[in-house]
Amino acid sequence: MAVRNTFKFTMGEVFPADDPVARWLVTMSIGLNDVLHSNGLMVQAEKDYEDLYYFRLASAHLWEVAKLITASYDSWPEIQAFVAELADPAHEHFEAIGTIATTGDVASIGTELVQVRDLFSHYQEMDEQGRENPRDPITKAMAALVDEEIELEIGEEVHELRLSYGDAVIAQTVMRLIPEEDMQKHVLGAFAEGVGHVAQFVQIALNARLEPRKDTLERIK
Repeated sequence: MAVRNTFKFTMGEVFPADDPVARWLVTMSIGLNDVLHSNGLMVQAEKDYEDLYYFRLASAHLWEVAKLITASYDSWPEIQAFVAELADPAHEHFEAIGTIATTGDVASIGTELVQVRDLFSHYQEMDEQGRENPRDPITKAMAALVDEEIELEIGEEVHELRLSYGDAVIAQTVMRLIPEEDMQKHVLGAFAEGVGHVAQFVQIALNARLEPRKDTLERIK
């Protein structure tokens, strides 16, 4: 079992609310917590629909934290100055995070991540203008499954209900975003690398923040 050390500190001494760098670091920490938790659940998933759900969730978190890191950097000179002083490995990770948050570049997975994020965060609306010829991703996925046999699980309790046809449609929708096997492998590999880059960058940045304030930390176990 890995050794874990626990410390306590006064929030305002380490992360004062009026400090842009402190706010950036805290928000990144929230994002990293979400990315690591959802990614861990994806790895532990036993059913296909669980795996897909947590992949969608983790993709949304990874995209959002990458955008937070880069957009805040672009807007705040204080953050730029802080990053400039970080150890060299941080700059490599920061550059990689920048590619995660980029869309329209074939070398980046940003386009795929933001599309998966949109599918996760928003359910497809019924567009009246598309009544005659609907072209939304859900309708296309339903059409692709028109001849498939789909299961429906119904139990005595509502929590036992599993509308598996919904799982099939969203799986088909995601697959249509990334239809080629080589691209699927690329996206999954780049996703895993992206999680690593975010984790490493945040850890280096937090170490840089905490090192000069280590006297304010009290080890409790």
